[in-house]
Amino acid sequence: RCAEEEARWAEEEARWAEDDARREAEAAGAPLPEESFPEVAPSEQDEIEAEVAEILREAGVEDPEAPGEPETDGRDPAPETPGALDTHGGEPAPETSGAEDSGVTERSADGDAGR
Repeated sequence: RCAEEEARWAEEEARWAEDDARREAEAAGAPLPEESFPEVAPSEQDEIEAEVAEILREAGVEDPEAPGEPETDGRDPAPETPGALDTHGGEPAPETSGAEDSGVTERSADGDAGR
């Protein structure tokens, strides 16, 4: 039983070492191994893209890569609410040092609340 557990730990540590080596290689800008990306012939790629475009059209989704169309997530934009971000009635925010408006009470070195 102990030998089985040690074998599992050894396998796990080997996987960790492999993962660490892969991360270090990626961080150093090394290309990923070829098996990560199966080879697709250009004609197959075109065929796949055509199928995806057809599926999107049938689903009523516009092609996000179509030229000349603005990029959106497909949802209607939020209605403009006048003053939604305006918290000062159209006036610029008053200049403050921060402590007065923050609710923070300054304390003196001996710990008494400031006046």
